[in-house]
Amino acid sequence: MSISAAEATVIAGIVGGGSAVIAATLATIGTYKVTERSVDEIKKEGDRQREADRQQRKLDRQHAWDLAAEDRRQQRIEAAYLQLQTYIAGWSNFAEWRIRIYETDPPTPAPELPNLEARDVALASLQSSAEVDAAVSTFTHQILSFRVHVGDYEYWERMASPYLPGSNEQRRDSRQRLEASASRLIEAGEAAHSRMREELAGWRQGNT
Repeated sequence: MSISAAEATVIAGIVGGGSAVIAATLATIGTYKVTERSVDEIKKEGDRQREADRQQRKLDRQHAWDLAAEDRRQQRIEAAYLQLQTYIAGWSNFAEWRIRIYETDPPTPAPELPNLEARDVALASLQSSAEVDAAVSTFTHQILSFRVHVGDYEYWERMASPYLPGSNEQRRDSRQRLEASASRLIEAGEAAHSRMREELAGWRQGNT
């Protein structure tokens, strides 16, 4: 059966129109799929960014906490070192006064010795570095030695007499031992002071 030219034109129009509809439909579906993927990617990226922001805030809070904790630790150490230095300076001043070779008129009163309780020493030791703790321990040992030599010299000072053979020589020798002990104490105090000063200066420089 043959068809006329007009019928062929109608059929071609129908087929062409259907193709256009199919093409449009396919294009719409494709666009939807692309849009859906884009939305999913945007959502995932947003989730990743929010998680990254949450982690960063957590890190910032931890960093702030660490800084505050370190600041408090350094404040405690500074307080402990100040207390130790007061103790060291007090004994060093007393040692210098005790071995002075001159006398004033009226006599110069003895410097007041610092009173550091055992609890204070223990707390300062816990806050101190190992190097400072060792230096202070050496200084404390020198205090004990110095006190022994003070007692020894005071004894021979009382005993010295032209009627007691060798007593003046004993007093002279005891005086020399006392002076040497006082020098060791002062040097040990200076070593401990220098170590504390270096540590505090280093911490302050690290915080600037």
